[in-house]
Parts: sequence; structure tokens; C-alpha cells
Amino acid sequence: MRNILEEEKAESARDGHGSNGSDCNDSDYLEVARHGIALFFDLLRYDPSSYGKSSNNLKLDFVHVRRVALNAGLHEILTVSMTKFPRDMQVMMMGQQMLIATGYNGEIPPFQGEIVRKWN
Repeated sequence: MRNILEEEKAESARDGHGSNGSDCNDSDYLEVARHGIALFFDLLRYDPSSYGKSSNNLKLDFVHVRRVALNAGLHEILTVSMTKFPRDMQVMMMGQQMLIATGYNGEIPPFQGEIVRKWN
């Protein structure tokens, strides 16, 4: 996810949208973070009843997938995204669940948004 953000900034600068990519809207990065976290969230869910079973000729070793994700820096990516977007419920809730489920020992960024929407 980190590389995607850097590539988007560089592409924006090449396209003339600013020398440092500052014209990129934060909501664009929020969508990148949200979709990236959602993909990891779905991929890392472990269903013991389906472990080792073939689905559409695809076998997944969930333990191996988790190990690769953790070695690739999953915890850092999640905490950075959660720190950058503390008010986004989807990023925060999926991120918190994945950090807890994968044995993260650090401080989990708290959700700072509204759980119940206020109507005027």
C-alpha cells in the first residue's frame, strides 16, 4: 500500500498536478487504504471448515498467507493507514480486527470518528 501511495504522488507530479503531488486529494488515498485493507481483511479470514479444501481448484494455506503478509509489513501498513485516517470506520474497524487477530503487540490507534451519525 505504501508503494501505491508513492507511485500515485509521483504520477501526479509527472502529469503536472503539482511538483510534490500535493494536489492529490486525501480521499484518493483513503480509497486506496480502504480497498487494500479490505483485500487483506478478506484474504486473512480463516475458516477452519474450509482449510485444505479446494474451492474452484484453488487451495489456500491460510497460515502461509498470514506469515507472508506479516513478513511483508502488514502491521506497519495497518498502523500507518489507521493513524492517517482515524475517522474512517471501515479502515479502523478492519485494521483493529486484523491487528488483534495477528498478534500485534503495539499500541492500536483508536477510532476517532462518530459511531452514531448525528442528524441536524
